[in-house]
Amino acid sequence: MSDATDRINNVLAFIPTCGLLTKMEREGAHQLAVNFINAKYPPANSKQRTYEEFSNGMRLVSQDGKDRDHGRNMKRAAYLLDRALFWASNGAALGRLGILSVGQITDARITLENYLRKAANQTGNATASPLAAQEALMALYEHPLEFLRTNKMIVVGSPKWDLANQDYRNILTFYFGYVAKDDRFQFNWKPIDQGEGACMIPVDSIPTQYWSSIPNSWDAHIGHFAEIPAIELASQFMITTQFTGCAFCMKMHDQHMYCAHLVPKIDPEDHNAVTQCQPLSGKALAMRIARGPSGIHGDFANAPGDGHLSIYGAGFSDRVLIGGYPENLGGGGNYMTVIGVKRAPGYEIFSQITQNEAITSAQQIF
Repeated sequence: MSDATDRINNVLAFIPTCGLLTKMEREGAHQLAVNFINAKYPPANSKQRTYEEFSNGMRLVSQDGKDRDHGRNMKRAAYLLDRALFWASNGAALGRLGILSVGQITDARITLENYLRKAANQTGNATASPLAAQEALMALYEHPLEFLRTNKMIVVGSPKWDLANQDYRNILTFYFGYVAKDDRFQFNWKPIDQGEGACMIPVDSIPTQYWSSIPNSWDAHIGHFAEIPAIELASQFMITTQFTGCAFCMKMHDQHMYCAHLVPKIDPEDHNAVTQCQPLSGKALAMRIARGPSGIHGDFANAPGDGHLSIYGAGFSDRVLIGGYPENLGGGGNYMTVIGVKRAPGYEIFSQITQNEAITSAQQIF
């Protein structure tokens, strides 16, 4: 049985040679691991209780099997990188990092890939290199559902909308990267609170619209949402801000994809709406878009007819097999993210639900 120092050194040596992700990402993760060990658990401290406890946290009973040593090393490496990322966050990621147990890891490869990617991005943040963020962005593009099932995502959306743009597009430059203190990847329209290693990417940005600002939306006797302004997608990625009760509308029209994000609240700047309408619940908004009092299904003003408008809302979706997202999301560690990826001949759109800081669902919604 290896002693505490041998175990740590063996795991450090395994990380850059494990064969997962790219060489650059493995080396970035290895650098973070080395920095962490040098700062917190150098060999000179090998007789200290905390040193022994850290190393013993990587102990696993040997099991029969062809790949038992490789699997054990992957679990140990994930454990070490989890602690390294918590250290790199200066302890800010409390409850999100620093708690992984090797005995609870069921899929060693996927878990280690997840931690290698995050650790490489953290090294990129420390060195102001966007290479790891670019690799993560490519992984999101090539395998969006797999990425969203294992990597928490949030979008810090922009309210900007170029209303003068007659082709109904809204392409903005966002920053993409990993933020250790929140243990999640994020698209952010501002560099504030984003890692130094974030990469810049043009995206289709879908701004929120208050339901009371939509033509006819405040009239309970009309209320058919048949004139929703939509954004036409044209970029590699589509993003929109977070959901805690909003409805997302999607439609293919004349071989082009259109989307809109509606908020079940009164527009504070629409004084006429304030005097004429009451706020809707998230579920009521989604259901009214689908089938208003007049029986008219919602539609886009700039892409009418020729295609069905799909609705994904809080507690309701007009696609029964998908269903809506939970109604009780309230921000903080509970939110829903929508991401779109361009595919020939159209777009694939995905949702990720996070509750109590953990991913509870990731699925394709269009």
